[in-house]
Amino acid sequence: MALILRLDTFAEALLATAGMLSIAGVVALTYWVLRRGIPTQRSGESTEPYIGGEAESVVSRIDVSAQNLYWGFVEGVARRVYRFLREVMHSGKLNEWAGYMAGYYGLLLIVAIASLALYIARLG
Repeated sequence: MALILRLDTFAEALLATAGMLSIAGVVALTYWVLRRGIPTQRSGESTEPYIGGEAESVVSRIDVSAQNLYWGFVEGVARRVYRFLREVMHSGKLNEWAGYMAGYYGLLLIVAIASLALYIARLG
């Protein structure tokens, strides 16, 4: 059998707030008790930097390979593209997003049609 309480809006809000505060208090108390047992200072291997299994002499050498230059360039371009996407395209307006997506899907459709046309022309 269930107990049904009929309360006014203010009493319901007060009861819900008291319940949430009591749950938050139990969680905070549990965190505080468990946190005291965790050591804050670390030593040994956890303080040494991970160098990918290489010796520390690898880091001391200044040697830039072509592969590193390539990935530096790619990451720089990717950072600029990401910044453009984050700052310019994500204005929060739905119609701007729909315009960008329509243009993107249109470009994909043109590429797909051109690829299909080249494929059919190559078969014939």
